[in-house]
Amino acid sequence: MERRKRTRVKLKMPCHIAAPAEAASTAICQKTEDVSRTGMLIRWEAGGGRPPRVGEALTAEIQLPANPQFGERVMHFRGRVVRVSKADGNALMIAVQAGRSRFRAPKPAREAEPACPGYVN
Repeated sequence: MERRKRTRVKLKMPCHIAAPAEAASTAICQKTEDVSRTGMLIRWEAGGGRPPRVGEALTAEIQLPANPQFGERVMHFRGRVVRVSKADGNALMIAVQAGRSRFRAPKPAREAEPACPGYVN
C-alpha cells in the first residue's frame, strides 16, 4: 500500500550523516536514494559505521549540484528514523521523517572530514 503524501525525487547523492548528540564526531558518508519535503531514504552500506535505529534523530548534509542562479548549495536535513529494512547485499535502507531542512552555502572542507565518492546519477 502506498502511503506517501508527497512526491519523491530520485536523488542518488553522497551525504554526510551524524547523530545530533555526536555532532562533534566525524560524519559518516552514505548515499541518498530519494528525497521529498517530508522525508528521505538513505542507502546505508556495510562498513559505514553503526546504522541508526528506529526512533533515533540524525542530521544529513547533501552537497547539491551547482545551480547557475544560486551556485553551490548544501541541503541540511534533520529528522527521525522511522524504518530500517534490508536492501540487496549487506546494505540497509533507512527511512527518515523530516523534522527540519534548509539550504545554505557549503562550509569550507576540513581535513578531518571523510571524502565521499562522486555523484552517482
